[in-house]
Amino acid sequence: MIVCSNAGRVMPILLKKLLFLLFTVFALSVAAQVTDKEAIQLSKNTLTVGELFKELEQKAGYSFVYTRLGKQLEKIISLPSANTSAEKVLNEIAAQSDLRLTKNGKQVAVQLVEKGKIKGKVSTSDGQPAEGVSITLSNSLRGTSTNAEGEFELNGINEGKQIISASYIGLATQQVTITVSGAHTTAVSIVLKEDANTLQEVIVNSGTQKITNKETEYVARMPLKNLENPQVYSVIGQQIIKAQVATDVKDVLRNATGAAIANYPSGGFSITTRGFGTTPSSRNGMEMNSGRSTIDLANIERIEVLKGPSGTLFGADVATYGGVVNIVTKNPFETTRTEVSYTAGSFNLHRITADVNTALNEDKTVLLRVNAAISKRGSFQNYGFSNDYQVAPSLSYKVNNRLNILLDAELTGSRRTLIPLNFILPSSGFSSTKDIPLGYSANLFNNELDSKSSSTRIFAQANYEISKSWKSTTLFAYAVQNVERNYQPGLTWFSPTEAARDAWVYGPITENVTSIQQNFTGGFSTGFLKHKLLVGGGYRVFSTQFQYAYMKDWGYLDTVDIAQNSFPAPVTREMVDDNIVIDAGYGSPSYETLGVYVSDVINISDRVYAMLSLRLDRYKRNPVNTWTEFKQTSLSPKLGLVYQVVKDRVAVFGNYMNGFRNQAPITQPNGGGLFMPDPVYANQLEFGVKVEAVQKKANITLSYYRIAIANAIRYTTDYTALQDGKQLSSGFEGEVTANPVAGLNIIVGYAYNFNRFTKATDETVIGKQVASMPKSIANFWLNYTLQGAVKGLGFGVGGNYSDKAPYFSWSEFVTPAYTLIDATVYYEQSRFRAGLKFNNLTNQKYWDLMGSPQMRLNVSGNITLRF
Repeated sequence: MIVCSNAGRVMPILLKKLLFLLFTVFALSVAAQVTDKEAIQLSKNTLTVGELFKELEQKAGYSFVYTRLGKQLEKIISLPSANTSAEKVLNEIAAQSDLRLTKNGKQVAVQLVEKGKIKGKVSTSDGQPAEGVSITLSNSLRGTSTNAEGEFELNGINEGKQIISASYIGLATQQVTITVSGAHTTAVSIVLKEDANTLQEVIVNSGTQKITNKETEYVARMPLKNLENPQVYSVIGQQIIKAQVATDVKDVLRNATGAAIANYPSGGFSITTRGFGTTPSSRNGMEMNSGRSTIDLANIERIEVLKGPSGTLFGADVATYGGVVNIVTKNPFETTRTEVSYTAGSFNLHRITADVNTALNEDKTVLLRVNAAISKRGSFQNYGFSNDYQVAPSLSYKVNNRLNILLDAELTGSRRTLIPLNFILPSSGFSSTKDIPLGYSANLFNNELDSKSSSTRIFAQANYEISKSWKSTTLFAYAVQNVERNYQPGLTWFSPTEAARDAWVYGPITENVTSIQQNFTGGFSTGFLKHKLLVGGGYRVFSTQFQYAYMKDWGYLDTVDIAQNSFPAPVTREMVDDNIVIDAGYGSPSYETLGVYVSDVINISDRVYAMLSLRLDRYKRNPVNTWTEFKQTSLSPKLGLVYQVVKDRVAVFGNYMNGFRNQAPITQPNGGGLFMPDPVYANQLEFGVKVEAVQKKANITLSYYRIAIANAIRYTTDYTALQDGKQLSSGFEGEVTANPVAGLNIIVGYAYNFNRFTKATDETVIGKQVASMPKSIANFWLNYTLQGAVKGLGFGVGGNYSDKAPYFSWSEFVTPAYTLIDATVYYEQSRFRAGLKFNNLTNQKYWDLMGSPQMRLNVSGNITLRF
């Protein structure tokens, strides 16, 4: 009974197991009969790789063999439908994961695919790195862009053949086919059809140039990156010039940190740099004589403002104690292109410019570019106008792969009125230019008192590649400036209402400057030290024929009382000509300067750079009339150290720089004759930090400086020049330029300066801010170009602040502080650009640093066509 009972319980269990086994075998045999192309029903259409493996095992009879797939089993695979074939499922797994599936019947071997890497470099046809070029993989969304060295990198690339495309707006796309091996790096080199000049021109005119790009060969006279250079400088390029609808060089220079404008009665102008007036006196690193002639924007590619005494590399004829303003001009490029622009605006502004570029032969070794401009403008006052023109041809010739020659010229002409200079005597009782009783738009002179001048500048440059490491650059410049007449009106204020009118008359004047310069640059190593070396020299000759006239008996033309006669008759040319005396005994000496210099930038490690520079100058003033011969030899050193705290991102720096200026004769008042000062020397100590962050989308410079002068020139209450002072200029500067997202440009600058006399025979001037130098200056600019459906539409806003500035170092009379706000709206496409600019939106009354009233609210519109 017991046995029968146990058998009764065991038999059903065995039967169940047998039936289950038979069912499983049947199910597997059925699944095995499912073909790869036959549809199966999955639980859902979004599953992980691991879940798909299980369902394929159960419903299609597959078995999967694998090891160490890790997170790939958790990879989510999206299927078009839950009802699909096994073949399509396997294909989707392979496409959407990093797995390789190898099928043998119903068995699938699964392996993790090792991804490859692509590293490459894009160069222009002349071997220069191409920055900002878009790199994409064909039939893929993968892509990147080249850095400043033209390099790029793509990671996680599948094995096999890949087609790489290199493209830039306005350039032909280049394609290269390569084969990528798993877990290996594949190198590729791409050469564009265009040269560096053409690429740069396309970058500029397509509006894609980065405002954070500070790369230049002029600041150090050799190729040196910003984070390798111990000197501070600002760069204002075409993108900002066009966005601001600028028509005047002075408007562009307001974007430089610490720059405020002073318009000179002679016709030139200067900007403040670290407490000193600095004129645009350098063109492509060579001297540019522009004291009485105009500088037009038409031929300007960008403007570089170097900070601090720069006599070591630029010499006394170019550099001031505060810095150098270097104008970089436009060069020919290989693409045929024409641009015509018209600007009209308030106060009868009309300006036409043309930029024509073409190759003169089939192999594009001879290139020609011509820039031209004509400008006319009236005045917001009842006195004033300007009519200017410029023609600037430029010819480049590529003789062979080693030798390139560039010839260019600038022919300018100008007829315009000059600003009347106010002489403010203490008896006037004025405390600022606001107190001058003339109406803001009123003047006491006639437009007949004008200036007419012309200039011809000729330049030649030969670049020769001695070897892969060494280069020779030979430069020649000749400039002649002719002034037919130059009427400089003046007002001397004796009381709150009484002023004397007069005018100085200069001309005819002819100034000739001839310069030649030779530079050798190259690199070499001494042990573990890497050197970038500059060895050069220059010779300059300046001569002039000069005539001027003054009021008879050193007096005045007349005296007017504004209280009794609000609008006295304006002074005419005839009135002046009948009351002047030509100084027949005046003679202006000629000058010669011979300079040699050397600069060695030593790469001590991959983060430490030291600059050692020295200049020897031999200066000679030739005798004329009562002036005897004068000779002087000067040594000017420059030392700098840079440490990159974060490689290619953050650098701290310090420098010692020396500058000197050979002084021109100064006309003393009241028949006091001419005063010939000795050369003036300045020494700067500076330290700070430079930052290039977020893939160079932000560029930040912060610095503190101290400039000392041992034999400074100052002026007394009767405008007599004396050379009896010690001067100290110290301050802080901060500049931020940023391009954080596509289309957005930001410039912010602030400068604080305290420039004072620390020693003088007149103790009342000691400790006071020197004339025409504000303590605080700020600037900002922001513009954004839309990137979506209305790409090309843009808006901009900017402003400038200048602190009050003493008119004289010996009085309390000042030019008032001011704040200006400007705005712009524009629309740009590849073939045209239209822009509207609003200057001085708040309609402020303000004066430049020479006390001259400036334009209130004014508007200008521009249309540019390209073909």
